[in-house]
Amino acid sequence: METETAEQFATRLKPDSSEIAHKVIKTKMWDTSKNVIIVFYSVINKNNTEMKYDGQSSNIFVGYLFMQKEGLEYQKILIDTLEEFNNQKIEEIFFCNADNDETQELAVLLSSEMNPWTSKCSGTVYNTYFYNNPGSFVTLEKTELFKDLQSKFYGCDCDCKYDYHENAKFKTVTEIKNELMRLGYN
Repeated sequence: METETAEQFATRLKPDSSEIAHKVIKTKMWDTSKNVIIVFYSVINKNNTEMKYDGQSSNIFVGYLFMQKEGLEYQKILIDTLEEFNNQKIEEIFFCNADNDETQELAVLLSSEMNPWTSKCSGTVYNTYFYNNPGSFVTLEKTELFKDLQSKFYGCDCDCKYDYHENAKFKTVTEIKNELMRLGYN
């Protein structure tokens, strides 16, 4: 890793049939003495392709933290596996406070297109996933998802049957952070 960029490191370690789905992040957010590389890969779900009504294949995002242990040794920790609707896209990966401690958490804002064949709605769904900071990562295999918080940041810019329309409230990092502050997380 010493002579590699974070992007080269992430490319070298990417799973088969995948590509990097968002800008690779290199940070010292949780430990100022050690690097953390955050990467999400888009993996083609070949088993699910024929189940799509619109002919599109389903992609899955798999995210990892690569946490520096000592020197050039890194520990690979699963962030999550995300599968939404068609044409999903990682809009933003950012840090915010989503609990009552001072350390910032990792957040992923995902958008995806609704499939009118299966949902009777068309439009874009926005979903934000919040992950607890890894803290002492020595034995950590997967990050902790804040499911209760995630449900508050789900929304759709969509039109549905029977003249129903909905506008998503949280489509940007600023909107999400403002709502977290309103909820009491600084």
